[in-house]
Amino acid sequence: MLFIYRGRIVPTEPELRLLLGSWVAGEGPGLYWLLDAQKKHQILHWLSAEESAVENDSESRVSILLLRRALEDRRLAKKSMTLFETMSMALNWDRYFCDTPTLYRQN
Repeated sequence: MLFIYRGRIVPTEPELRLLLGSWVAGEGPGLYWLLDAQKKHQILHWLSAEESAVENDSESRVSILLLRRALEDRRLAKKSMTLFETMSMALNWDRYFCDTPTLYRQN
């Protein structure tokens, strides 16, 4: 149901910050709201704080890096995605960050 009505949900600033923290930790959805262009600058600011809080968690650091690249509209070359093939998130990220998405499987 969340997916169906996601366009109707407009998180407040504290809720968006909570979504970011949860999403970086791999504990919840939120990418739809985090990629909101109108809140891009605020989210980029929060990403800096998240980055220092997850120093040794490599999956969280990768999530932060890729989200930052998406918000800055800097896509990865297809060959760069091979760095993330061992991670379960590669299939989820491919459609957002690759020049030619092929890893993303459509259901």
